[in-house]
Amino acid sequence: IVRAGERATGLSPHAIDVVVKTLMLWASSWALFAYARRDLGVGSALAVVGIYQLQTLVGFADYFGIYFTSDFTMLACLFGAVLSIRKGAYLPAALLTFVGAWAKETMLIVPMLVGALVLLRQARVRDLAIVLVAYLVPTAALRVMYPAPPLDWAAWGAAYLNIPFLDPHWPALKRSLEVNLRPLVFNNVFWVLAALGIRRLRDPFVHALTLASLASYLVSLRARTRAERRERDR
Repeated sequence: IVRAGERATGLSPHAIDVVVKTLMLWASSWALFAYARRDLGVGSALAVVGIYQLQTLVGFADYFGIYFTSDFTMLACLFGAVLSIRKGAYLPAALLTFVGAWAKETMLIVPMLVGALVLLRQARVRDLAIVLVAYLVPTAALRVMYPAPPLDWAAWGAAYLNIPFLDPHWPALKRSLEVNLRPLVFNNVFWVLAALGIRRLRDPFVHALTLASLASYLVSLRARTRAERRERDR
């Protein structure tokens, strides 16, 4: 996206990148607001967006790193797909999944969500097939363009980073605890409120989204470089 903008306008790639990131952040914030407003009301939905943008500021401190444009694009597509599925619009969700999968493999959350809805009998197998194909086509195309064995198709090794005590060696354990304590402390009481809210809500969609989020947490949030894996193996 940045390269195309640079060639079309002749402007600095960093200037184009900031515009793209800002547009994607706006799109993801709007989708999150539209989703939260259904169940929480306008005031609480604005608070949710405020928390999201604050976490974005913390998580992407290097705002001028062009690499992170893929994350902003993925988040906009992911939030839009979840909102579409919430409304029962699976074709727009599949389109957003197709676009977002070119940016990052984390779009796997969308097929996970629809799969959970199928298990809860809130969606059809056909709906799952549509979003799954939309995810697999760009994923397979990228692996043809940039060959990699299946074990490197996603950040499977991130499970060692995201789940404390899975790797008992102290360096890996220390880093895992550090990584997991940051969001735990940052959200503090919001975790409790979220758990209470999920228990009160009898909405199968919320339960399916929770299951998909927990599953994706194990494999898709943080990538480990080959150097880090080699260091852990040593």
